[in-house]
Amino acid sequence: MMDTIKSFKGYGKIDEPEEREFRRETRKRLIIIAVSAFILVIIIVAFVVGSTTHKDEKNDSDKSMSIPSTISVGDSIKTVCNVTLYPKSCISSISSLKLEQKTTDPEEIFKLSLQVAFNELSNLSSLPQKLIAKVNNDPALVAALQDCQIQFEEAVDQINSSISSMQVGQREKLLTDSKITNLRTWLSSAITYEQTCLDGLEELNSSSSKAVLEEMKAAMRISMELTSNSLAIVSKMQTLLDKFNTPIHRKLLGLVAVAVVDS
Repeated sequence: MMDTIKSFKGYGKIDEPEEREFRRETRKRLIIIAVSAFILVIIIVAFVVGSTTHKDEKNDSDKSMSIPSTISVGDSIKTVCNVTLYPKSCISSISSLKLEQKTTDPEEIFKLSLQVAFNELSNLSSLPQKLIAKVNNDPALVAALQDCQIQFEEAVDQINSSISSMQVGQREKLLTDSKITNLRTWLSSAITYEQTCLDGLEELNSSSSKAVLEEMKAAMRISMELTSNSLAIVSKMQTLLDKFNTPIHRKLLGLVAVAVVDS
């Protein structure tokens, strides 16, 4: 019986070398698990950081396709005016306006282009009468100049209609497709009225009318350029809004740039 008990107690007993080997194998497994977990954490962190960096780079790339939100007023005017046939007169005329509030909004810059076109054309309204006083002995030329007076008034009305259409309430859109169509019609008409004045003078083809024609052309050059600029800007408005990353949007009262017209 005692032998049986001793034999039972000794059953399964591990000697010291085997126990040391077992412990060594256990430590090795634990080290492998710890190292694997550490590497896994590093891989996850690297993936997250890489994804975030790629997203930021993509956003930066997308932003570079449009005009920066921090663009200056001068650069905004230049960008808008570059779609016109006469960018120099566009930039100089708008930049010379005294503004109560600066703006980088292409829609507001368009309004300023209307204002300078209106100012310049209004300044021409007295020119036909001044020229009539010089050529009152030529009835045909006087009649042509009187017609110019009427054409100028019509042109002023067309630009004034354009300006009025841009005065909107709090819940109205500054520009809509139908309004853009109307603006293009009004501005095209204004240019046509101005050109009709010159055509009438040119048809006379007399020595005195040629001199008046050249004087009238010189006086009207800037006016016709500025009206053409406004027409070009509104015709390219959707392209400009896309470039500035600005939709045709609703305006709030008080955010409109107001031009101070010199008397």
